Amino acid sequence: MQAKQARSEVVSHETDIRLYAAEKVIDKWGGGQYHYFAEIVDRESDWLPTAQNPRSSAFGYAQFLNSTWKSVGCVKTTDGYKQIDCAIDYIELRYGTPQKAVKFHNRHNWY
Repeated sequence: MQAKQARSEVVSHETDIRLYAAEKVIDKWGGGQYHYFAEIVDRESDWLPTAQNPRSSAFGYAQFLNSTWKSVGCVKTTDGYKQIDCAIDYIELRYGTPQKAVKFHNRHNWY
């Protein structure tokens, strides 16, 4: 019973973070950009806020390097909501929109 409840809590958190991300992206760029934002997160971390690249400091939903966190005024964190905010700021600063970030990722296999 505890395993089922724990899984339910994980699913609930995953739904909550995706809804949060959708709201933030829609507020910033409009509804057409969420698909691209979600694609970046899918590719980089499969929506795992603690995803860690074993060969670098890349961490979290957006797989930020330690230097990337600083570039958008963020601190490395396991807080998924803060990670989403930082990812949005980074994408806006570097690419303008999530769609442009995906286009870059398609060409270079990183963003």
